[in-house]
Amino acid sequence: MTNQDVRNLTLTAQVALAVRAARRRDGHSQRDLAHLLGWSQSRVRRLETDASSVPLSVVAEAVALGGFELAVVDPFVTHETPAWEQTDLVARDRAGRRFPAHLEVVPCPGGPAWWWDQEYIRLRRPLGATPTWTTVARDPLRGLRLPGT
Repeated sequence: MTNQDVRNLTLTAQVALAVRAARRRDGHSQRDLAHLLGWSQSRVRRLETDASSVPLSVVAEAVALGGFELAVVDPFVTHETPAWEQTDLVARDRAGRRFPAHLEVVPCPGGPAWWWDQEYIRLRRPLGATPTWTTVARDPLRGLRLPGT
């Protein structure tokens, strides 16, 4: 995605990115964030999918949570565009969904280890296209970062 593409993001897409940025920074799931703010999980989900159905005051609060602010700007004046994570802009799972914001997402051009194990070793055939992104999790017993778990 180019800088021009980022500049052309809709307001609802930018709100979604701001909320996801806040959740990623703080390590919260949608459920965690909703609980902390006294919101329903569906409100957080709506903010991340289509903020046009949410009251402006809630949108402003959610954007502020991400460290941003809503602004009315002159479209003919150049202004700096936020540097959104590539994982938020292009990374999707095989069903086309975004990954959870509280997980670290990394590219895996050759496919993640779990995919090779599940689809080639166990099933002996792929069930779909090779995943190009996966998450990195912590092993609670060892404190190690394990890709694709």
